Amino acid sequence: MKESCCWQWLTIPNALSLLRLFLAPIIVWALFSNAWSLACVLFIVGSITDFLDGYLARKFHVQTIVGQYLDPVADKTFLLATLYALTRVPSAAVAVPAWFIVLVFLREVIIVGGGLVLLGMSMNAKEMRPSLLGKLATVGYMVLILWMFLCYFRGSFFINSFFVVFYGVAGISLMSLLHYCWRSSALIMRK
Repeated sequence: MKESCCWQWLTIPNALSLLRLFLAPIIVWALFSNAWSLACVLFIVGSITDFLDGYLARKFHVQTIVGQYLDPVADKTFLLATLYALTRVPSAAVAVPAWFIVLVFLREVIIVGGGLVLLGMSMNAKEMRPSLLGKLATVGYMVLILWMFLCYFRGSFFINSFFVVFYGVAGISLMSLLHYCWRSSALIMRK
């Protein structure tokens, strides 16, 4: 009985989150090895797993405590590693300003740190669920990264429109951070 208990966390959604976590360093390696096609394909695969893991967990009622922590860690690692590598690799077609990387990193640190504070205060997990703005920010990061790949592969149209996408994603990211801070403050004040 104990043996099966140890493996109950290993569900398909959690395996997809683990796959995304393991893809992050491979994508970074591919980008710095100038294997852009491989990095792009792996990023698309990882992005699909991000949508699939939550969908499958809800549809088949296989949500686990491990998954509640593993999924956001995998998301953050996957997106931050890829975005950071894209800003550092010399062959990138567009440059992302350093302040954006600071904003994204700061947003993630504040969200994780705030989540730990709320968890330490014994908040209900439902109260700490990601907001619509938070989900939009995650999708925005994926779109931005894909746009950066398209800038590399397809050139002028994507390069010329890059900053429209970039500032849209930066705006959503900032709004989601402010919303998270406001929501967390309200939860703490209620406690």
